[in-house]
Amino acid sequence: MVQSVLFFVLGFLCAGFLALMVAPAIWRRAVTLTRRRVESSIPLTQTEIQADKDRIRAEYAMTTRRLEISVKALREKTAEQLVEINRGREAMKGLAVERTDKNQALTELGAKNEALRQREGELQQLSERLKETERKLEKRALELQKLERMY
Repeated sequence: MVQSVLFFVLGFLCAGFLALMVAPAIWRRAVTLTRRRVESSIPLTQTEIQADKDRIRAEYAMTTRRLEISVKALREKTAEQLVEINRGREAMKGLAVERTDKNQALTELGAKNEALRQREGELQQLSERLKETERKLEKRALELQKLERMY
């Protein structure tokens, strides 16, 4: 039992020793790969730095120009919409005036209609009075004829 524990400890120590011998090589390889990756992503020479600055300036200029074009298009669209809104307002004003005129004409026609009804009523009354007067006249004419026949 002690022997198996000693073999186990010896195996563990050998594995640890081998790991310590291989670890620096692995560490150096990892450092080298990391350095290469960082160097490829970050410009190190003056020309690379200048080229990166120029690229960033060009991107900024393109973005700015796109925004300027977009702003110009939006301003034109806004101006067109404002003109359209003003046309609509003018049309609404014209329609309001037309509506007012039509309402006034309708009111006048209503008043004339009422006056015509009153006149019609008066004519009806006068017509009835005329008929009554004609009846009375006929009666008197008949009475006069009777009187003429008598004398």
